[in-house]
Amino acid sequence: MITWYLLLSLFFILLTYLLWIKQFGSRQKHWLIKQIQNDPDQHLFSINALRQQKQATSKGHLAVLLMLFAILPMSGLVQSLWFDNQQPENTTVAPDLTTAITQLKQKLAQNPDDIQGQLLYAQSMATLKNYHEAVLAYQKANELQPDDPAILTEWAEAIAFRNNTGSFLGEPVALLQQVLSINPNHQKAMWLYGIVLYEQQQYAEAEKIWTELLGMVSSSGIQETLIQQINQARQAQGLPDYQPALSSLYQVIINSDSGIPESAVLFVFAKEVNGPPMPIAAKKITGPLQFPYKIQLDESDSLQPDRPLTNFIKVNISAHISLTGSADDKSWQSEMIEAYPKQKYTLTLKRTTNER
Repeated sequence: MITWYLLLSLFFILLTYLLWIKQFGSRQKHWLIKQIQNDPDQHLFSINALRQQKQATSKGHLAVLLMLFAILPMSGLVQSLWFDNQQPENTTVAPDLTTAITQLKQKLAQNPDDIQGQLLYAQSMATLKNYHEAVLAYQKANELQPDDPAILTEWAEAIAFRNNTGSFLGEPVALLQQVLSINPNHQKAMWLYGIVLYEQQQYAEAEKIWTELLGMVSSSGIQETLIQQINQARQAQGLPDYQPALSSLYQVIINSDSGIPESAVLFVFAKEVNGPPMPIAAKKITGPLQFPYKIQLDESDSLQPDRPLTNFIKVNISAHISLTGSADDKSWQSEMIEAYPKQKYTLTLKRTTNER
């Protein structure tokens, strides 16, 4: 029995994984393909977004497969808890996906106020592209749990795909506006509402909401997609492309006593706290220097690709002056301070005794 159960679990893991690969992103792909068909003038934007969405999908495959290996072997236990009419032990036929959904639907007919059941059914129907049923389930879930931003957002998306127009205009607009009135920082709603604004040719507003969203996300893949959308909105306004600047992680003001020659070189280092002496990041500034001198350390100053500055929640920062241009020459040297990102710090250079 155990051997059969393990084999059956492995089968469902592989089957579910393959279905996930096929289904994941299909809704976004559907919308983007419709955009290509309906609006040839925007085909480059849609194709770029479709390619980016495909790349983002492939990156998630390994994580999903590992998750399935962790979750699906428990499917027999979940099935026994969720459904009362469990088959006897001597029955080896497990319910397939269609049977499971049918049983879930029967349970909801008996208990329509089961919010988790309604959400599970809605998600299952959306995955199977049965958007009519998904809309009804999300509508019921909203009745049971009103004003939930996640439910409203998924409901709006299901309506858009049920309409089969490739557009979020119409009923989804009001739902997305309701989400943003409840939670102005709901990221998926912001992205979808940006699409609404773009479709309405409100390009400046679309650029604004996507730019705000860009500052909230950390995934480089999502950032690249947003930048493409922002640039599409800017091009529609006749504006040059948006050029994202590297974020300043550490801002340092350096003071010094007098007597530093104009030909001196300033070195600023960031090192791991209680770590090896090798700097994480460094900046070299050649003269003439005027103090106080303001510098910024950001990702571009990282010295090792496998140890980027953003990986550290705090660092030790110091500075020194070299008269020869060599990093070993420390004619003026500052104290070392413990620093956290997105804050300002001050260092003071003082003449050392080991003059050269």
